Amino acid sequence: MEPKRVQQHTIGYLCVITLFFLFVLSAVLVIMLGANIYANAVKSSALHSDERTIVSYISQKVRRTGEQGAVSTGSLDGLQSLDLSETIDGTEYVTRLYLYDGELTELTSEKGADLSPDAGTPVLAMKDLSFTMLSPSLLEVRGTGSQGENIDFCLSVLPASAAAEGGAQ
Repeated sequence: MEPKRVQQHTIGYLCVITLFFLFVLSAVLVIMLGANIYANAVKSSALHSDERTIVSYISQKVRRTGEQGAVSTGSLDGLQSLDLSETIDGTEYVTRLYLYDGELTELTSEKGADLSPDAGTPVLAMKDLSFTMLSPSLLEVRGTGSQGENIDFCLSVLPASAAAEGGAQ
């Protein structure tokens, strides 16, 4: 009878050890799955964050202009730019937004100043950027963000006062 008792204990230990290893294996799989889901969520959030930042930055720059016709497309040493004009204390200034060395770059100067593109301030990393005036009051912006995301949106370039007057008619 003694050998049977030893054999029953061995089978019991094997069952407990097998269950323990199954528990550990399932816990590791759940942790790996959770880490993968978290990594994908962070990547997606970063991708959309860059896109939202670019859209917000350009939109705010355009909305800040307060005069009819203050938004136009132009060029700076062969680079396409979005030119935002404003008059401060009788002096005309132009803020140019353009793509230079893989970055959205901003350059503010007096109108007519002869500056090179490297004089601007880098703002955000981008792969591609273009501006098209679809009408005198509608700007189309197309580009590719640093992560390869497509950025495509249109903006009304009417100042708030002109938009309000037009909407009231």
